[in-house]
Amino acid sequence: MPSSRTVRSGFEARYATPFVAALAGIAVLVFADIVGGSAGLTNSRGDNDSLMRMVQVHDLLAGQGWFDLTQYRMGPEGGFVMHWSRLVDAPLALMVAVFTALTGDALAAETIASILWPILVFGGALYLLVRAATGFGGPAAMLPTTVIGTISLFSIGMFSLGDVDHHNIQFLLTVATIYFLIRLHMPATGSALSGAAAGACAGLSLAVGMETAPYVAAAGLVVAGGYLVLGERAARGTAGFGLAFAGTALLATILTIAPSRWFSPACDAFSLAQSAIAVVSGVALAIAVSAPIARRSWRGRALALAGVGGATILVLLVFFPQCLAAPYADVDIRQKIYWLDHVRETESAWSLVHSDPAVAAGFFATPLLGLIVSLLAAWRSEQRTPHLIAGAFLLVAILTGVWQVRGALFAVGIAVLPLGVWVGKWRSLQAASSLRHTVKPLLAWLFSINLTWAAAASGLEIIVKGQPATSMRPDRSQGGACGQRADYRELAALPKATVMSGVNIGAPILRYTHHRAIAGPYHRNPGNILAYAIETGDLAKVPALLAQNGIGLIAVCRTADESPDITRTMPDSLHARLMRGEPPGGFEIVPASKGQAIEIYRILPLDQ
Repeated sequence: MPSSRTVRSGFEARYATPFVAALAGIAVLVFADIVGGSAGLTNSRGDNDSLMRMVQVHDLLAGQGWFDLTQYRMGPEGGFVMHWSRLVDAPLALMVAVFTALTGDALAAETIASILWPILVFGGALYLLVRAATGFGGPAAMLPTTVIGTISLFSIGMFSLGDVDHHNIQFLLTVATIYFLIRLHMPATGSALSGAAAGACAGLSLAVGMETAPYVAAAGLVVAGGYLVLGERAARGTAGFGLAFAGTALLATILTIAPSRWFSPACDAFSLAQSAIAVVSGVALAIAVSAPIARRSWRGRALALAGVGGATILVLLVFFPQCLAAPYADVDIRQKIYWLDHVRETESAWSLVHSDPAVAAGFFATPLLGLIVSLLAAWRSEQRTPHLIAGAFLLVAILTGVWQVRGALFAVGIAVLPLGVWVGKWRSLQAASSLRHTVKPLLAWLFSINLTWAAAASGLEIIVKGQPATSMRPDRSQGGACGQRADYRELAALPKATVMSGVNIGAPILRYTHHRAIAGPYHRNPGNILAYAIETGDLAKVPALLAQNGIGLIAVCRTADESPDITRTMPDSLHARLMRGEPPGGFEIVPASKGQAIEIYRILPLDQ
């Protein structure tokens, strides 16, 4: 029977010390954000999704239905249905409600919630990374994982104070999936409970948003591969993963989708399509594990798993073939040219390398190094399984990042796991007196921090081009101009109206004023097409089109032209003239807004 001291030391190593490490990381995160001016609280930095998330939470608390995801204040009359999940709205709404009751100030409550949310999610992600790293890298991996993790997660900008977008919780759920998968395939911790926890986290991340679909697929392949190799030893955990994955998807359908839409598939949001595939694949996996043929040999397991893959693919091809198309295949070409093609998180790696090599280095260098470290460690049979799991997720994240840069953000965070273990290994050898065992740990530290690569590439860019690179913490859309609450003071003071503006200030208009906004950075919003038609159309027809859609004001952020292609190619268009401060007849500038970050134009009656 273990002594109380042994139990206490085991508890501290497993739970308490990683918790303290996460608290230390949180302290650094908060300090760094405060020193940086807490931009996420005072300036949207182009992160319209955080602003819109709080608008959605505000609407929910104001009485909008749980199943009603319509954003009534954006787009043409009647609004449009957002593709987001209530699973993120719910905890934020609860926090706002509690702090409103405690402070009596709804605005202060929203600010507190906006601070606590990224802190809690960051702390959870760092805690799981440390737990996972020390689980197979030993105590020596704790310090490097904490340091590298804190720097990496801070640098990618998903955890800034004020960031209540859904990407950070998706990252946490992905890390949790990896953590439980590693536990599932470790001899001392593998159990049905670990498999079920991994399946539940994977299903929950998919229900939050489609961005994690590649990582959910990776989780399924890891579980299937583990069962193929380990056989009966992994059978219970594999079945647990499948049933929990299917059950979570089914529960999310019931809890977040209106019954009237249960049988309406959508490819850009959690719906029948994703739920059906999850249920079929999860249940089929659990059945395959218990099939007699799977218990005979690895060939039988391979045949059973092939049946799971075949059933999943069959459901996709027969019932939801439209979801095989590119995510934005149906988006109007004008939205692609004037907006989506300029959004960094949807940019390809090749485009980023060309436009900003320093940021590209910061996004891709450590993931690639982490992948190499994982593969070499697996090849040398040093904790092969955990490194293969981390490497599988890293490979998926890197490939996703090559397609769209948003995947690179996850890759930077996931790379912390193998790199923390790698640096920890060199730290344990540092006691040796040779110079080799002193220099190598130092280089391992430097190479494992993504800011090192970004700084090196930035320095090279300055030497070659004579100009510095941009920040590693990029805006989520074009530019961070007109992001201050104060920029909307004059607009908020005007009587309620429908406002036409650039796409990227639509969300701040909703968050900081009581107006309706026609345009906004969401691919489902038909108001964007209307706005482009007005901005680029025949000037003689513009007044009638404005009146027909009830548009009373136009807001212009002249410090950031988000549609330079229009300005360059259509110099006589309404957009180009407003950007030059030369409005055509029928428009009158609001005097208080002249010279401000946002200039406001009233639309005069047609008979004037």
